Order: sequence, then structure tokens, then C-alpha cells
Amino acid sequence: MIVTMEKYREFMLETDPNPYVRSRWGFKEWSVAPEPEKAKALLNQIYDAEEMNRWYKDFIDALEEDPFSQERKENQAHQEIERLLHEMGQPLISKMMMRNRVEQLLAYIKACDEVSSPHYETINYIEDVFSKALRLDWKYHLLHEFTLFKKLYNIHQGLVERVDDPAHAYRIERFNNLFDQIERWVRKGDVYSHIHEIEVDINDMKTYLQDFLAVVQRASKEKSVDPFLDDTIQRFRHQLLEYRYLFGQFFNDIMSRNNEGQQLRNQFLYVDQYFETLESLLNELKVSWEGTGENK
Repeated sequence: MIVTMEKYREFMLETDPNPYVRSRWGFKEWSVAPEPEKAKALLNQIYDAEEMNRWYKDFIDALEEDPFSQERKENQAHQEIERLLHEMGQPLISKMMMRNRVEQLLAYIKACDEVSSPHYETINYIEDVFSKALRLDWKYHLLHEFTLFKKLYNIHQGLVERVDDPAHAYRIERFNNLFDQIERWVRKGDVYSHIHEIEVDINDMKTYLQDFLAVVQRASKEKSVDPFLDDTIQRFRHQLLEYRYLFGQFFNDIMSRNNEGQQLRNQFLYVDQYFETLESLLNELKVSWEGTGENK
């Protein structure tokens, strides 16, 4: 039996598609050398191309679909999405139930087919759904555990009109750098020995969030002189979605590591308050703009 297993193992290793793997004594395998960076980059490009081909095929299939059938499917998806968001918002929902609802929600978002939908408003609708889902998932951060969520989010990002905002780009860059630094300490189980540096990082994040809040508050005070207030509101809502996504990914990463990461999450409760304040302020701005009748 042992001889058969060894021969089978040798055969698998000899035919391994990875050229940097080979066998040695015993039942372990080892790398002959690190895979070259160029080889990794080429392999990633192959995976990306295959993924693009799949999405392209889905896009062509959607274009060939009967428009009335597609519209019925999209309307049904909207109804189910609203139902699922309502259930996700229940205060006593369990983690298992939330995971189930998130999985269903992503399937219906995909069914809306943001790329090939004949309705331009679908892009704004999906943005609102992502924003609501991330807010409702703020306790468990389960959305980021699904690869489909990241794919759908990236597709949406590619469809949204990009606005050059150096301040926003700088905040994104700083958040990513601070997240990477803290995540390294969490992975090493080294949180408590770097607690003072983490406190400094937390204060920096507060500064950047406060800066964004101040920009939105200033726009709210000057709304009567802004001829493109609707575009301004949409830009802020999209930027808030990006911040929610980044922080949600960060919280998911540290909470899945160890108890230190879960305890560290409690020091970021101020983020929830900032986001809720920003959401409320942007909703007031939207209601104010719609009340003027300028959007009609």
C-alpha cells in the first residue's frame, strides 16, 4: 500500500504543471526555486483574460436575450433585493442568516446585469444597493468573504464615471497604507507591542474622515450656489461607498485573524459614527435638491 502511494505521489509531482515543484525523500514536496515575478505576472494575466472571456460571453448572451424577458428578470431581482435588504437590517439577525441573505443578494445583483442592462439608471441603483448592503453588513463584514461581491464591485467601479479629486485619491492612498501596516502587526500577533503606533494611525484616520465630513458639510452650506448640486451629491455618495468598501475589507481581514484583531475592531467604532453622519447629511442634501424641482 505504501509503495503504491509513493509511486502515485511521485507521478503527481513529476506531472505537476508548476515547473518549480519536485519531490525529495519522504512524503513532502518542496520548491526548487521561487517562481519568477514575470512568470507570476504572466499567469495572473492569463487568469484575468479567461475571466474577461467569461464575462464577455455573458455580455453577448445578455444582448441576445429578449428585452421584455430581461426587463422582467430585472424587475423581479429588484423586488428580491429590497426584501433581502430589509431582512439584513433586522437587529437580531444571526451571522449564519446574514451569510445566507448576502449570498442570495449577490445572486440577484448579478441578475440585474449592470453591464448589459438597457436602463442607465441601473448603475445608480446598484450603487445604492452596494451602499445599503455594506452599511447593513457592518457587524459581521461578510460581503468581503465572497469573491462574487468583489467582482461585481470592480465591474461597477469600471462603469462609474471617474472624477478627478486629488484629496479623495490621497485619502484612499493613506487608508491603504495604514491598513497594510496594521494588518502586518495583526498577522504576526504583535498588536499590543505596537499599540501606541496603532493609536497614532487611528488618529490619522479620524483626521482624514473628518476632512471628508468637512467637505460635505461645506457643500451643504453652499448648496444654494452650486449649479451642479446633483453631480456633487453623486460624487460624494460614490466616495463614501469607496470608503465603506475599504474599511469593510480591512475589518474583515483583521477579524478573521485572531482575537487581537477582533478586539482591535472595537477601537474603530468611530468609523461607524462618521459613516452614519455622512449618510444622513447626503440624504438631507438629496432631499433638498429634489425638493427644488431642479431635477425635473
